[in-house]
Amino acid sequence: MNNNGMGKAERFIDLYNEFDGLIRKMGNFKKDDKFLEIIRKIPSLRRNYTGIKCFHEVRCLLVHNVRISEQYPVIPTDETMAFLQERIDEVKNRPRCYDIAVKKEDIFSAEMEDSVRQTVDAMRKKSFSHVPVMKDGRVVAVLSEHSIFNYVADEGIVDIDDKLIIQDLYSKNYLSLDRADVEVFCFQSSSSYVDDLLEVFEEAFEEGNRVGMVFLTQNGCRSEKLMGILTPWDVLAKSKK
Repeated sequence: MNNNGMGKAERFIDLYNEFDGLIRKMGNFKKDDKFLEIIRKIPSLRRNYTGIKCFHEVRCLLVHNVRISEQYPVIPTDETMAFLQERIDEVKNRPRCYDIAVKKEDIFSAEMEDSVRQTVDAMRKKSFSHVPVMKDGRVVAVLSEHSIFNYVADEGIVDIDDKLIIQDLYSKNYLSLDRADVEVFCFQSSSSYVDDLLEVFEEAFEEGNRVGMVFLTQNGCRSEKLMGILTPWDVLAKSKK
């Protein structure tokens, strides 16, 4: 094996160690947590599990096998090196939620005194399925297609009256942020990563729910003023890039 091969093997080990350190910081994993088990727990990396498992096995051959005449038993290919570098770049450059969110100045929202009919008409024209209901810059409820359907069905209403306001639905608990009948709403820190939301979506799905909308505040508290919003489609579209 020539010096070039030795250098490539050592460079690969350095890259692997860098990647290992980065992913452990992503979820505050411990030093003794197994590498591949960590990969399975991170949605954005799990989709590349087969390739990551491959370079993990290469690393094991380089580090744990006995070297003959000080020569490594294998030399990583250029493609393997490039794949590992791509994964490192993905982790280093992973987007934060606020980076891809609809900012507060561009959010279509409503208030308690607004007409339900007029708000629904605007939703239809803009193709919105959810509208946050605001008070003093904070999200207090969500008017959605689901909540409107439930109200109309329960009340036996054929046509929505012009006098019906959002407060009327809210007072009957149709717009509560805590009413988790299939659809839930989440508050996240604006500095959290898109990766974090993928885990939130998975947890909601496992509980039989879907996330209707994600609200971003400074620290992820609903008592804080809204900074931006995300839909599952925003997150999934970004995670596939």
